[in-house]
Amino acid sequence: MKEFVLRKEPSEKKLEPLKALLGSRSLALVCWNRGLKTLKDIEQFTSDQPLLASSELYDVDGVYRLLVKHKKLNSKIVVYGDYDADGAVAGAVLWRFLAKTLKVNATVYIPDRHEEGYGLNRQALDTLAKSGVGLVITVDCGIRDSAIIAGIMASYPIDIIVTDHHQPSGELPKTVVVHPLYPGHESKNRFTSGGVVAWKVVRYLEDKFSFSHEYSDSVVDLVGISLVTDMMPLIGENREILKRAIRKMRSSPSLGTKVLAEITQVPVEDLSTYHLGFVLGPRLNASGRIGNQYTSVRLLSTDSLFQARKYAQEVHEINVTRQALTKSMLEAAEATRVIVSQKIAIASGEGWEDGIIGLVAGKLMNSLGLPAIAVSIDSAKGIAKGSARSFGDFNITGFFSGFPDIFERFGGHSNAAGFTLKSTDIQILLTAISTEIEAKYSTYIPVNRQFVDSVVSRSELTEHFFEMLSKLEPFGQANLPPIFAVKGKIAQFSLIGQQGNHVRIELETEDGTLKAMAFDGLKYLKKLEQGVQVVLVGKPKLNEYNGRRELTFFVEDVVTNLDNE
Repeated sequence: MKEFVLRKEPSEKKLEPLKALLGSRSLALVCWNRGLKTLKDIEQFTSDQPLLASSELYDVDGVYRLLVKHKKLNSKIVVYGDYDADGAVAGAVLWRFLAKTLKVNATVYIPDRHEEGYGLNRQALDTLAKSGVGLVITVDCGIRDSAIIAGIMASYPIDIIVTDHHQPSGELPKTVVVHPLYPGHESKNRFTSGGVVAWKVVRYLEDKFSFSHEYSDSVVDLVGISLVTDMMPLIGENREILKRAIRKMRSSPSLGTKVLAEITQVPVEDLSTYHLGFVLGPRLNASGRIGNQYTSVRLLSTDSLFQARKYAQEVHEINVTRQALTKSMLEAAEATRVIVSQKIAIASGEGWEDGIIGLVAGKLMNSLGLPAIAVSIDSAKGIAKGSARSFGDFNITGFFSGFPDIFERFGGHSNAAGFTLKSTDIQILLTAISTEIEAKYSTYIPVNRQFVDSVVSRSELTEHFFEMLSKLEPFGQANLPPIFAVKGKIAQFSLIGQQGNHVRIELETEDGTLKAMAFDGLKYLKKLEQGVQVVLVGKPKLNEYNGRRELTFFVEDVVTNLDNE
């Protein structure tokens, strides 16, 4: 269940200095809610800050030492990546540096999602080792594959370096491991993307091999995509990297970014976190979900405009297919899903596309307001693959850690996880979920609580207001876009759109009329009687049409009263 509540406000005495500084009570509350309580706080948050030294990543020098060794030996080097957007970015960024700057004999290997699955695959590594590969460097994977790594290194004269960002669990690989959560040696930027880890390794190597940062600076826009698509917290160093990324893509984008913006008809100067997460990112993810897993890496790696446009067209077309598959699978999931103990939704189906189940789980979660699991069953092979999504402080990977023995493998982050188990064990999974809930989560109430920063007045919504909000960007995980409420009477409303499912609203407030738009807003009609007092919850936006600016409030909910935190 989604619920909007008004954040607890400080006393007027505490808020007054900030209000006087910013000229707006709502702006003062937005800053206060983000821990920005003084002019110094605001200036530090909105100005550029130095990045952390790459050398603070534990054992990053081990990467340098092994590269020196294998460069002298002229070894074959393989960057072993992942098939999602983060993995594609990490693989492309590291491979381009190795092959084109360091000029070593390097290639990229991306596992097949369906045949090899996520992470290191023993058979694939056997094949690479037998072909004479001397060094494997993982990106965005490997931290949970200590047994596979130990077996390969014992069987062949091969070195393996692990660079990853996923949650470590159990025994760590006994090799060079670069990970921001390395136990006892955690980075100050503990939660970041695989793309950032690979990029920071590159920056360290640029220093050690006496190169400038010209290359790493040139691909920072790609690294920004990895941060947004992998839903990393946009605070601290992540925020600084993403700010640099957005500036880069708006002024002189990498070829991959440029052609993706071109094919999606987004002017590069308008690119934002929204476009990275919902326009460009899904296309990079699509090829790993249902297409050729190498297409996105090739798109981000090539120096040929012709080839880049070819790959961009491919991922664009794959994404169209992905959208249709998602729609049909979601319909099947909604028809078959069960809810365990009123806490978690789970749906499963024979032959569901492995690469789509994460999207289905996310959409189920949003529609039901519950943590959700989608499982693809392959009875012929005797396996089932699942993907789970959760929200708030419900750590879904931690939840699965309560019954690890039923899985052949599992892993993920706090709000997203994946697993593999025997296809005959679906009922065992349901029982294990129910047992775990009753044992540890009986008091858990699945409420996806969204916080409203302030009740804003019409007169506050000035150009200064929006200019100040823009300085708090980029918004995303851990720096959520501000949500506002506005109170008033319904002056009038009308249905618009080809299907008449959007609602245009005019709200009469105490200090003027406000235009509002509720997309897919038919569910609000019962609350929109003319003259009725309502509270609109959402985000105001200042749009420009034909040189004229127009203020619109985009509605996310309509309520009669707004509860306090």
